[in-house]
Amino acid sequence: MDILRDPVWQFVGVLVTLLAVLVPLIYHRFSAKRSRPQRTYDIYLSYPVVDRKDVQALAQALEAMGLEVFMDTKLASGDDWQAGLDAALRASRAVGFCITPNSRSASGQQQEIGKATGIEPERIRIIPILFPGADFSDLPNGLQRFMVVDLRSGITAAALTSILSAVSK
Repeated sequence: MDILRDPVWQFVGVLVTLLAVLVPLIYHRFSAKRSRPQRTYDIYLSYPVVDRKDVQALAQALEAMGLEVFMDTKLASGDDWQAGLDAALRASRAVGFCITPNSRSASGQQQEIGKATGIEPERIRIIPILFPGADFSDLPNGLQRFMVVDLRSGITAAALTSILSAVSK
């Protein structure tokens, strides 16, 4: 019996050839995904969605100082928003929790506080930022131990410098 004419061996030969072509392609595709550099942010701003306009003013001021700022508005339509927020949080050097009178009822912000305070302290800086109308008593339990940036009188050069200094450490 001639092995080259045996249908079983012909099938094995085709299978080996396919594997020789497909395995490197599959490996390359998945290893490239893992090794692709992830975008990093200097600061991730967490805020109650109803206060977006006020927080955008802070984001613009920080970007004017040269910081790479993440807000949920950077996510595109159709993105998995939860995965996008989690990835951005992990890719940030600091997280600024924008505390407003609406923070206590902002469940998404409360979840972000839990996630951020669970990250190793040497990996991410946590910066509570008090906005107009908020008070120290509005700080959630997870944030009370951190030094606060006070924006209750508005976005000032001193407050921006304080945030820049915290992010740079």
